[in-house]
Amino acid sequence: MNEQAKFLGIRVSALVEILLFFLVAFVCDYALGDGNRFWDVMPHPYWIIVILIAAQYGSGEALVAVAVATIALLFGNLPEQDFNQDMYAYLHEVTIRPLMWLVAGVLIGMIRDRHIKERAELRDELRLSREREEKIAESYEWVRDTKQKLEMRIAGQLRSSIDTYHAAKAIEKLDPKDVLDGVQELISAVLGPDKFSIYLRENGSADATIIHGWADSDHYQRNYDNTSALFREVVGNNQVLCVANDEHERILDGEGVLAGPLVDPETDHVIGMLKIERLGFGELNLSTIETFRAICEWVGMAFVNADKYQTAKADSVVNPDHNLMT
Repeated sequence: MNEQAKFLGIRVSALVEILLFFLVAFVCDYALGDGNRFWDVMPHPYWIIVILIAAQYGSGEALVAVAVATIALLFGNLPEQDFNQDMYAYLHEVTIRPLMWLVAGVLIGMIRDRHIKERAELRDELRLSREREEKIAESYEWVRDTKQKLEMRIAGQLRSSIDTYHAAKAIEKLDPKDVLDGVQELISAVLGPDKFSIYLRENGSADATIIHGWADSDHYQRNYDNTSALFREVVGNNQVLCVANDEHERILDGEGVLAGPLVDPETDHVIGMLKIERLGFGELNLSTIETFRAICEWVGMAFVNADKYQTAKADSVVNPDHNLMT
């Protein structure tokens, strides 16, 4: 669509071109011609501006050009009627050129209007096509990014599954010390916390046996007894605490985001506590809490099994490691 300035719906550039043309035409007529505004010239020079304006701008501007050309030709320039010329012949002589300009200007202008309309429609279609192209490109980029993220997630899940398998094998040991070493690998592989610790229960208190990721500036407690609300809830009441719960947050008191008991599944006896001090914000969800609960049971069972094996080995007559008398 033409965005040129308009005056009363007519393009200003068309008005300027019309005025300049007739200014030049008047100068040429009075300076070089007879001053009768090219009345006897065939074809009349005013055809130039009518056709040009109609072909360039359309029917609206063409009508203005026809009107100005008619005024320029007839105003103060009407020929005298001959004695032997009837009224109809005289009117034909006076009006034939303006009528021909009008017909030609309207026809050519309408053709130009149709071209302008088609060009505007093509321009709109092109704009819509470019917008669709941009949206398709954006959608492609989004799909590609999503695909890459899914591939990375699947690869990460595969690695996590493999790491979990190796970590699970690491805690299936018969020596409590080896179990402690495997527990760290298991927790890191499954939950991926930045900081965590394991407390083992002994004589009414729980002491930190494994500390992972703690910095020198951290001041987490290394020992809990029955005077601690955290000890009473986790070890005494066999509860899993999560910082997302307001009451649990008060009990944790800045000591961690998750805390759960290590339980003997056969006797429900609590042998210790697993506590996660720092975990990624996006990783703390319902699935993580349930996984944490399962790990607490798994680790507790591994400790109990290793302890039972060591007790049975100590009571055995023959040492199974050396096949010698104990």
